[in-house]
Amino acid sequence: MISYPLGLLIYFWMFYYYPIFAHPVFIPQKNGESPDLNTGRTIAFRREFNHVIDYYRGKGGLRQFRYDLIHESVPDDIRPAVLSLMRKTRSTITRMPMKHLGFSIFNEHYSMVRSTSGTIREPSYAGLIRDAGRFVMHPELHDVLDEIGTLIIGHDSIIYGWADFTCSIARSHAPGSDLSREDMIALLHQAVDIPRDVGQVRRLLKRERAGGLRCVWSGREIRGDLNIDHALPYSLWQNNNLWNLLPVSAPVNSRKRDRIPTPGLIDRSAGRIREVWGLYAGNYGSQFYRELFEGLAVGRGGAAERARGTREPGGDVSGDFAVREAEGQSEIGRGDELDPAIGSLKQISAYLIDKRGFPEFDL
Repeated sequence: MISYPLGLLIYFWMFYYYPIFAHPVFIPQKNGESPDLNTGRTIAFRREFNHVIDYYRGKGGLRQFRYDLIHESVPDDIRPAVLSLMRKTRSTITRMPMKHLGFSIFNEHYSMVRSTSGTIREPSYAGLIRDAGRFVMHPELHDVLDEIGTLIIGHDSIIYGWADFTCSIARSHAPGSDLSREDMIALLHQAVDIPRDVGQVRRLLKRERAGGLRCVWSGREIRGDLNIDHALPYSLWQNNNLWNLLPVSAPVNSRKRDRIPTPGLIDRSAGRIREVWGLYAGNYGSQFYRELFEGLAVGRGGAAERARGTREPGGDVSGDFAVREAEGQSEIGRGDELDPAIGSLKQISAYLIDKRGFPEFDL
């Protein structure tokens, strides 16, 4: 069986629904849904979500909520509400679409996808990935979706279908509604509109230039402008994790643009990548190691679990890279202890190039 962290579904459900529920005009999400949260018919987790939205209104909204989840900094006074929202969202996913998917064909609940048990205990992204359990599907279904899924139910197809459905029920709810398809598409795209922020890394690397700083991909000393490259392109993943931000020269960055570094290039650059990661570990400690686990799935789960899933029936595949802390200080191990993370990056690179068809970059 193929499995992925169920927390990933919960995470993205929250971010796609947030701008819809936060909109000043009520936008129904099912036929007959009412804005009356006390006695009316409403989508399963809207009540829980409204508590969170009300709290973050005027405090940064969706972006601040996302930041707090990623950085494990949800304020104490809203933590119970966020935890309740996460648990309700998990229940909604597993008891509704997951349960009924495929029933009309196989006449059996959970016939195509099922979940393992899990109890979310921490209102954070890491808590979701760690505690929410996993969702499991047959290898045959996974392989079909892997090969042709983007052609049938690709991201844009889902977004456009969602927008069309919402506009249709909005008109039924309020004849004359001026909610347009374009309005809904713009709202849904807010879920992946993550600001590109590399300021802290740029300041650190500029301080390091005095001792000589090499371009990760070419190996040459950076003499001109220092550029910060998203190893896995920002346009693809919108990922500002420390491990994904690498120092490069301006000419190399101009050549790479939004292409994927090949596994061979990553392998040849591994020593320089480890040096930079060691610098991050020394300056940012647990933040670096947490993001390494969240982004490259090392320490818990298969090396390229985020991109490919694991063929274990539930549970995690144990890795050989662990985050170690002693007396509050992150222990920085030998460079070779980062090898599993390098291997994970290479596997994700191969998947994106070979299976998904993204353009490659090599020197």
